[in-house]
Amino acid sequence: MSSTLKVNEISCSSLKTTFVGISGDQVGSDLSDSTLSFVLPNGTTDQRPTTELKGLVGGAARFNTSTNKPEFYDGVFWRNFDGTGNVRMVIGSPSEFRILVLNLPELTYDIVGLGTDGTIAQLHSDVNNDIIVIKSNGQVWRSLDSGNRWSQISGINTSIQVSRTANSKTNQIVVAQSVGLTSCFYSSNGGVSWASTSISYTSTGSINSPTYFSSGNFWILPGKENGDTDPVVFRSTNGGQSWTKVFTSATDGEAVGTAVSISSGRIVLSVRKTGNDFGNAIYSTNSGTSWNTSSDLSVGYGNFADLATNGDIIVSTVNTYGILYKSSDGENWERISTDFTIPPTISSITYNSLIEKFIVVTQSSIIFGDKNAINWQQVEINYDFGTLNCDPLIVEI
Repeated sequence: MSSTLKVNEISCSSLKTTFVGISGDQVGSDLSDSTLSFVLPNGTTDQRPTTELKGLVGGAARFNTSTNKPEFYDGVFWRNFDGTGNVRMVIGSPSEFRILVLNLPELTYDIVGLGTDGTIAQLHSDVNNDIIVIKSNGQVWRSLDSGNRWSQISGINTSIQVSRTANSKTNQIVVAQSVGLTSCFYSSNGGVSWASTSISYTSTGSINSPTYFSSGNFWILPGKENGDTDPVVFRSTNGGQSWTKVFTSATDGEAVGTAVSISSGRIVLSVRKTGNDFGNAIYSTNSGTSWNTSSDLSVGYGNFADLATNGDIIVSTVNTYGILYKSSDGENWERISTDFTIPPTISSITYNSLIEKFIVVTQSSIIFGDKNAINWQQVEINYDFGTLNCDPLIVEI
């Protein structure tokens, strides 16, 4: 029979003391006995503590059974005891054919060239954790080793537009063709082969960033129509082979950014309006088959640009003014406060469950927010990110 004693604090007045909760033939409680040891709390990467009450404080230590390495929390990231991490951030250059592979939390990076032309349009992680890069010239590249080595695997053989979605853990890929054209390309085998399909508009239009929802196995594709003035949303249930229009509105703007899904089942998209008019969000409660409009943001200038979510909280960038908002339902929004000035050059926002953080990329820095979007830290990077064409992708090493 065994039992567990939980206490808030242990103190001792000598080297001989008992470690509460430690048991086993190989484990000792005598600090003066060099032949014995004590065991750190252990668990998988997914089982890391997520609150201060459970031990998420600077200096916390545990043994990670996913990596078979001891690790500690430095207040921002989990690190191995040698200071290294287990994840990388892959960021595509907006103005050239290179990608930046950034090691976290060390913040060391390598710049890798993919071919000789074309910018980076989409980053994708497939079911094997391989990284797929789609370039603006239609080239498709793959890395099998977390971004160290790359090879070209296929080509779409046409120009494609910015496609901000980094769809993970699926072999389905959908990319949008050039602005003003009415077709997109899709692959069901991780980018090895491709086919195209037409998009039906009321009048001339263009499409933005396709998003895949594994729960329900469907795609959402936002854009604009009627001479590029009215927001529109399309939906596909067959991997992008055909599309149904599920939303349009006679307003001056476009549906943009990444569609996000929250735990309540709602899907939220941002609507960007021209000039300095207020932007707003649209949301769906039935897997994207119909949509409702939320209230305008009362910020006085700018509009929604892009969204990210941890499943419960949505964070939105507001144009390029260095402003962040958050919401739990896509209807009611509040401005996020930080103890530093966010640069007015926000390029991208995403959330990653591996590091449990929101990631905001500005022109020369990366801002990390905790999973509750309360605590934010800014890290300067000696690299000019410019305006990214796609969200960064986090991969395990």
